Amino acid sequence: FGEHEKNAIPIEVHTIVQEPLPVKIVDITESIWPGMPDVGAGAYRSNASLMLHLLLHTAAGIRQRAVRLIQLHDIALLATKLDLDDWRWITSALCREDSRWWLYPPLAVTDQYFPNTIPATVIQDSGRLCPVLLRSVARRYEISRVSYSNPRIPAFPGLSWSGTPMEAFQLVSSRVFPGRNVLDELHEATGTNPRLLKLPWYGISQSERILRWVTGRAPRVQTMLSVHEALDGTIENRP
Repeated sequence: FGEHEKNAIPIEVHTIVQEPLPVKIVDITESIWPGMPDVGAGAYRSNASLMLHLLLHTAAGIRQRAVRLIQLHDIALLATKLDLDDWRWITSALCREDSRWWLYPPLAVTDQYFPNTIPATVIQDSGRLCPVLLRSVARRYEISRVSYSNPRIPAFPGLSWSGTPMEAFQLVSSRVFPGRNVLDELHEATGTNPRLLKLPWYGISQSERILRWVTGRAPRVQTMLSVHEALDGTIENRP
């Protein structure tokens, strides 16, 4: 339960580094490991490339409202090892496909909880790259709103991250009419972790889930399970 010193340490093996923000895939693999061979481990070419990796995963966590404080802590620690040239490389908009428009939210949230670790010029530069709507929303982000501490399930999480009306439409469509791959992932998740079925969410139909979005009566399963683990009690199957 939670970030505990007795928990096993997971090791992620990446073949690519990418995240959907919110539906368009942002891929920074080539920026981190240019010309990486097909097999074998690839080292980061600099602390700046490691920072870019951390920021992308944190941006995705914020977008999904699943960010963890330890992610912000890692960014703050690594920030002390970067110089201005490193930050210039991180905030450079190399081309449209590799634009760093998504940098501002993770940097702004980190700066809020770890003041003076991110240079003010970096916050400003990343803010200029960020779309106006997302920048405005990100200024009000608190970790209690963009992590599993938030007990509510929004109908369309990350809608403000949509860069175009088409992306917003795709996000809404994917939530109302999830693809087979999404349903398969839910089925796999409940199969490997039956605790997820303790609350009536993954086991109900899509139409019932939509109704609960609209009525605002959908408690977040991951949040409630964390409460259950912390209290070492039971959760009644109730809406």
